[in-house]
Amino acid sequence: NCAAMTDVDACEKDPSTAWAVNATAPATLARYVREHDCHLVQLSTDYVFDGERGAYRPDDVPNPRGAYALSKHGGEQAVRAIAPTQRFAIARPAVVFGWPAVAAKNNFGSWLVGALGAGKPVKLFSDQGVSPTHASNVAEMVAEASKGTAAVQNAMNTAAATAEEITHRLAAVRQGTQEAVGRGVEAVHG
Repeated sequence: NCAAMTDVDACEKDPSTAWAVNATAPATLARYVREHDCHLVQLSTDYVFDGERGAYRPDDVPNPRGAYALSKHGGEQAVRAIAPTQRFAIARPAVVFGWPAVAAKNNFGSWLVGALGAGKPVKLFSDQGVSPTHASNVAEMVAEASKGTAAVQNAMNTAAATAEEITHRLAAVRQGTQEAVGRGVEAVHG
């Protein structure tokens, strides 16, 4: 289930819609799985964790903060409670990046490079650890989860960094320089 309300700011503005899409809809799918003996891979997010340290393991205890994180965690809990144990998997992608981006929606990396390349300032958290993940790695992890081999997978790479650090690394790789991009980055402590 890739359907989700993923715009964190929009979730904060409209938490009831975030809950309906990110928690209630997965519960409905989990009921379908229970009744029709099929398999569900529920995509969640690393935001179910608080970002205090990054590089989370699947069995680490979630600590969601904010409407988006709470709604995604609610979806996870609904799937766990309703779907039979061997009939679901939960995959938690984190800060997905890669090129080319899908035309309809940027991923974090393509949005960031595009915004900075256009000279737009961006605000990024500098005190929250995340584990950025290339889109191809997420696809491989989700494909593996669809085989029914794991109940929960953190579909993320293991190295942790702040969004500000990721910005400089992506800029260096994509544009060959950090200095030009660094002028447009504003760190936000959250």
